[in-house]
Amino acid sequence: MSHKGPDTMYYTDMKGKKHPDPYVGVTTIYCLNEDGTRIFFADPWLQNKFENELTTPEDGQFIAESMATSGSTLFLIQRGRNEFGKEINKMYTRFADFDSIGSNPALASTYNPNNNVPLVRYLPSEDCIKQPFINIQGKARSTKNISIYQIGWGQNNRQLRVQGTDVNEKLSHRGLNERGLHTKLILILDKNNQISIPLYARRGWRSLIGLSKSNLWKLVIPLEYLQNDNYQIQLILEKIFQNKFRHNVYVYETKQEIFITNTFYFQKQGAKLIFGELDDPVGLEKSLEGIDVVICLLTGHDQEILFNGQKSLIEASKKAHVKRFITSVMEWIYLELSSEKECYYYVPKQRIESLLENDSSVEHTFIATGLFAELLFIPRFGIDIKQRIIKSFGSSDMKISTTFSDDIALLLPDIILLDESKNARINLASFTTTFKEIQQIAENISGEKFQFIEDRSYENLTKEQLYNQVTEFVKSVYARGDGYFDKPFNKVHPILSKISTTTLEDYIKIKLSE
Repeated sequence: MSHKGPDTMYYTDMKGKKHPDPYVGVTTIYCLNEDGTRIFFADPWLQNKFENELTTPEDGQFIAESMATSGSTLFLIQRGRNEFGKEINKMYTRFADFDSIGSNPALASTYNPNNNVPLVRYLPSEDCIKQPFINIQGKARSTKNISIYQIGWGQNNRQLRVQGTDVNEKLSHRGLNERGLHTKLILILDKNNQISIPLYARRGWRSLIGLSKSNLWKLVIPLEYLQNDNYQIQLILEKIFQNKFRHNVYVYETKQEIFITNTFYFQKQGAKLIFGELDDPVGLEKSLEGIDVVICLLTGHDQEILFNGQKSLIEASKKAHVKRFITSVMEWIYLELSSEKECYYYVPKQRIESLLENDSSVEHTFIATGLFAELLFIPRFGIDIKQRIIKSFGSSDMKISTTFSDDIALLLPDIILLDESKNARINLASFTTTFKEIQQIAENISGEKFQFIEDRSYENLTKEQLYNQVTEFVKSVYARGDGYFDKPFNKVHPILSKISTTTLEDYIKIKLSE
């Protein structure tokens, strides 16, 4: 039996619209049939029959061993063993009741994605969501005893519990029992690739003696990602999560979003976390009080965020008397190629630079870094160290200025303190090289032959092809010789030139060792 009411308050449809239900609520009785392949439900407002049915996961092919429900959310589990005799499990959740799936004729609903009328429910409703599997080690075992709890407003605030035995084969009242799935952190890498990391909430010892009601939050990286050889996933796990399995995090929740921050990483760096929202000018100004320099890292393909988001941050910075604003800019000097059509990704950034250049109330610094070296050394950009292939997007002796992200962080504090960086545009580069030189160094270090392919097609792309994709745009920049800095600021400045940055030889050694 399930009830959704004051403890849940609302649910959010697939279009993002919230539908409040704080008083009457929705009560549902769910029933799993004997073979675990069909789910029937009844509602006190309907006829006294289990005539309504929900499709089970995997298009009805999933066989559920047991089911738990709460707040109109169903939790299903299936256990088994693989060919090696190791226990495996599958778990799904689905938020579904008579109202949310669009069956209630008294509640307006639509399949039109352009309908923005409040309280008109968008269909189809939420589908089944596969939850991270439980990694069973040693003599530990899971059981079919499961439960689900409401721990906050909305359908994402649910705690899933699976009872099991520990490594000593004793019934566990800790671990999985105390850890509840709150929501999931979804990292979108590209349209075909994403990382889904579960966020767990549990109560600390302070709550046991009545001193606190707050949760302790933990991100747990699924084992499947740590064993994945995808470069983007490897980079995320290395740079953000230091290839560690568990992470204590700080959670800041607003009405629209949940912000998750790795507290250990920032505390280790001596950083203090301050939260603000771009659509809250007053709160944003208050969060910036006492700040001398704002370094904006907004990115993505949303032009509204790239321009209006940075503009809001600039306005709040001025009101808070911030001395310097460093913009989120593109990776190289802007091309003189915008007479007919501009690349959608960079137009907002160009507009922001123009805005700051004509505003004397706040200092600014524009930093061009060249293509990130981490991106240059991936197969999509032509360099596949594992397969021993070097593919140039232009002439083999074309000069490339590139910068490692760690070097940017290393140089930035000194750059901010320099008078020369005030109201200026500066270029940075870890090193300048050519594709042919990369091949030669890689062969010298590895002692193996690398295949070299020279691709000159990017030199003559049409403007339509040029601006269709950011990746193609980047390659064409370098193919035309515009990704080269003659005298990078960090190489000629007397102070910055003393700071050692990553060399091409060092990075190739790292890539060869992976």
